[in-house]
Amino acid sequence: MMLALTGLDRVAYASTGDRQWTPMSWKMKHLYSALPFGGSLYVVDGGWGLEPSRINPPEDSNLSSWSVIPPQMVTQCPVKLLRMLQLVECNSELLLVGCDSGHSRIVLFRVADLLNGVTTMQLTSIGDQAVFIGGWNMAVNSKSLPSVQGNSIAVVNEIGGGLAGRGTLPLYDLGSGTWSQVFDGHFLDGPVPRPYSLVLHVATCCQRLYWNSGSCVSTQTYD
Repeated sequence: MMLALTGLDRVAYASTGDRQWTPMSWKMKHLYSALPFGGSLYVVDGGWGLEPSRINPPEDSNLSSWSVIPPQMVTQCPVKLLRMLQLVECNSELLLVGCDSGHSRIVLFRVADLLNGVTTMQLTSIGDQAVFIGGWNMAVNSKSLPSVQGNSIAVVNEIGGGLAGRGTLPLYDLGSGTWSQVFDGHFLDGPVPRPYSLVLHVATCCQRLYWNSGSCVSTQTYD
């Protein structure tokens, strides 16, 4: 099992029978996002550039040297082109989500394409899926949740803050390339106005601070 320690910018590993975690000896510049997929741990390391990388678990014969092996870089994304990269699993694929330097457009890539050296093929459709970015990233099917707009990206953090404003829940339509607001108001200033939409409840599931409170996202509703 591999564990991403976002507060320490490190990754650690433990196996059956281990009594403690084995941390990697190297430290990332800034661990933006981490997601397990296909038996590996994918991370986004940020510094002067944004580096999506893959970390494989150690082999049985190579446990001692695993902690010093650096991650395999998937690709390097210049900060001028992409910002606030996040990883999310959608349609059984690992996707890389980010925004352009003007915070006006969401960009989406398949990590499999990046691993194959294809860095110019952006996704323009995720079908009936709606991706929620912020805290714990996830995808939901709009056919199961009719009030959720398909082929869209809902942003719970500041990835779209340059256009939509910090503390809002902007929704980006991948088909039209346009933004809309899920609700009026700012959840950072207090409770959002009722009635709550289903989209807001799904967004709340991305934030672990609210899982046991029964409240919708609002920084002033928890201690």
